[in-house]
Amino acid sequence: MAWCARLVAALLLTFVVAVGGAAAHQGGSTYTVITADYILPRAPFEVVASDMGPDASVGMRIVHEQTVAPLGTVRAAPDGHFVTNPVLPSDFPIGYAELFATAVNGASVSTWALVGKRTASTPPPPGTGSWWTDPSVVVLLVFLVGAVGAVGYLLLRPRAHRLRKRDRRPET
Repeated sequence: MAWCARLVAALLLTFVVAVGGAAAHQGGSTYTVITADYILPRAPFEVVASDMGPDASVGMRIVHEQTVAPLGTVRAAPDGHFVTNPVLPSDFPIGYAELFATAVNGASVSTWALVGKRTASTPPPPGTGSWWTDPSVVVLLVFLVGAVGAVGYLLLRPRAHRLRKRDRRPET
């Protein structure tokens, strides 16, 4: 029964360590997200950003090759987050463009956006990493490796302990 308690304790410890890495955001690194799959010229689109600084003034622009379009300025909330709906200029070119959000305090973040509708031949955004570089996949792998290690340790240790006890018994 003691091995069961050790197993549960090891799994809980592994889970806490893995979740700690996943919950590391908590006021740390900036990020920005465009909530739509694609954006269209002359149409508003939603941009969500975090940790730009409390009440920071954030300038936004979108860049496609040599074309740069300012998207205005937004004020972040006291927690540094904001949601805004800028409108892309009507003459902005179709294709992948990078949206930049830069605060006056120096915080800066960018994300890729597809301008124009997605088709079957639309390639992935530039600079997209492999699936295995996704932080959530890394956290899952850490948890799984830790869980397998803990279970292996707990299954092998009691057996070795029993063998040592048996070896200590006097022979009759």
